[in-house]
This record gives sequence, C-alpha cells and structure tokens, in this order.
Amino acid sequence: NPNRGKFYIKIPNINSDIDIVVLDMTGSVVLKRHLQKPKLVNSTYYLDLSTYPQGLYFVILKSDNTRYYGKIIIQKSQ
Repeated sequence: NPNRGKFYIKIPNINSDIDIVVLDMTGSVVLKRHLQKPKLVNSTYYLDLSTYPQGLYFVILKSDNTRYYGKIIIQKSQ
C-alpha cells in the first residue's frame, strides 16, 4: 500500500457473514460486498479498485458485532 488498485484483504476469524465497505474521502460508499460466513480461518479476499480514481479510501469489515477499519491508497502514476 499504495498500489495501482489491486489489494488482498485478510479476513479475520469471524463466525458470521461479513460486509466489506469501501468509502472515498467524502465518506461516500464506492463499493460494498457481502461475504457469507467465511469457510476458511484467516482467509483473504481480492479487491480490485483499479478502475477507481487515485486517492485515499477507507475499508470497513463489518460482522454482527465486530468492525475492522483500514486505509488503502490508490496511486496510478509514479
């Protein structure tokens, strides 16, 4: 991180369905995915944001009673 928009998110050991929500800098939801109860402990999820504009994005993993927060940076030119 940063990269051109292709990320792997490590899914923690959660025993319920998970929502992955990506917000832009204005707080608008730009992507939302629903994952049914992960079958693997500590699995990963591939997230392709390469078509989104460069910038800072916030990632939220939500389950029934747990929330995880992170930041990702898309940087298209070097």
